[in-house]
Amino acid sequence: PKLTTGPDPYVDGRAYGAVVDGVTNDSAAVQAANDSIDTTGGTLGFPRGTCKCNFTLSNGVNIVGTGVKSTILRPFTDEAVIKTKLTDNTANVVFKNFQIYGDTTMTTQQDGIRLKATTAGKFIMNIILDNVQIKECGRYGLTTYGSVTTGPFVQQLTLRNVNIYDCVRSGWYMDGYLFETFVENTFIYRNGDATYPNIDAVLNGASGAVNRMKWVSGGVNHSNYPTTGIAARFSHAKGVSFDNVDLEEANKMLVFIGNQTRQISLTNNNF
Repeated sequence: PKLTTGPDPYVDGRAYGAVVDGVTNDSAAVQAANDSIDTTGGTLGFPRGTCKCNFTLSNGVNIVGTGVKSTILRPFTDEAVIKTKLTDNTANVVFKNFQIYGDTTMTTQQDGIRLKATTAGKFIMNIILDNVQIKECGRYGLTTYGSVTTGPFVQQLTLRNVNIYDCVRSGWYMDGYLFETFVENTFIYRNGDATYPNIDAVLNGASGAVNRMKWVSGGVNHSNYPTTGIAARFSHAKGVSFDNVDLEEANKMLVFIGNQTRQISLTNNNF
């Protein structure tokens, strides 16, 4: 269905004029569909096909497709395909069963998913990516932003069955602070290009910190530039564990920096 109402409404952009032909700019239609459930929450669905759009996600709105091979979201402009509101909370959101196919010629702000708020005291919390593929973005595949002092806070982020690859810069860029993260069966690989040969596949900026992250199964590598790239780098990491994860094909596999790094656990990993 294109539109249902009730306590858990469902809407897709076709109800507001989206064409989903892989050519037309469907941004306005998709944004209108999202905004129609801005206050109630619900599900913003995407059908089979390719939808070219960039839009801002509302609090409590789930993004659900039909599968990573059948539902494809592509950017129309040099901006994140999906981004959160900078001045509001975003919580209890599920991204599921779709692919973001970026554009490597859009290299300024073209991220796949950007989870970011800039207003003090706001939070991005309880976000789940499940069966999502992000590839060939002009900047980062996934971006998370948080601040430990005044907020915004990024907390309780789950990545399950996620693939991020062939992006121009890092596959997953963590800017600032990230709390209580769980990663399972997730692969981040082959990111970076000739302009950014030293880029880290997974990068937490030097000004941030990762607190309580558990990564179980999957892999991180930098096979595009194995003699210069870093598979994963974390700053001020506390309570970080990797279990049964492949970290390979990089100059440095796993780097921890910062005087607050402690409680690191590495079990059954392949280096």
